[in-house]
Amino acid sequence: MTLDDFSVAEYPPGPGSLPAEWAGFVYIFCWVKGEAEIPFYVGQTNRLIGRMNDYRLANFTACTDFCVGEAIKHLRSKNYQIRVRYNPS
Repeated sequence: MTLDDFSVAEYPPGPGSLPAEWAGFVYIFCWVKGEAEIPFYVGQTNRLIGRMNDYRLANFTACTDFCVGEAIKHLRSKNYQIRVRYNPS
């Protein structure tokens, strides 16, 4: 399996860019450098849209949300594009 097997959305995802159904998903955050996508976090969830919002909020009391959210903010401050790839699990 390659990342090409996963659907892709820019982060933060816009309305309607992610599936709304409540199903299991595996997702991968990547930062983009030129043509390369460099993965930096892999997760699994039953609520994909809500999970993406958790990272946007980056709540300090939720360790993973905070760490991933801060990594995203840092990479974006360096003008890297962030993508999330996802696939039903």
